[in-house]
Amino acid sequence: MYKHLNISITLCGEETCTDELQISLDDVIRSADVAGHIGTLIGEGYREGTFDFHIEDNAMSVAWNCTTSESR
Repeated sequence: MYKHLNISITLCGEETCTDELQISLDDVIRSADVAGHIGTLIGEGYREGTFDFHIEDNAMSVAWNCTTSESR
């Protein structure tokens, strides 16, 4: 039997692309900062939540939840 942890992450922000700064929401959602923060919250017993995230001068909102499932 296998136990699976499924994590869904939703990031709300603006794609930004200028000569000085290029922010890809895809990169942000996979960043160590976002993943690490969610991992810490899961370790503290939370199963869902939201938090603000800033990169450069861009404010973003992260919503996440996790569920478990089993398979054989």
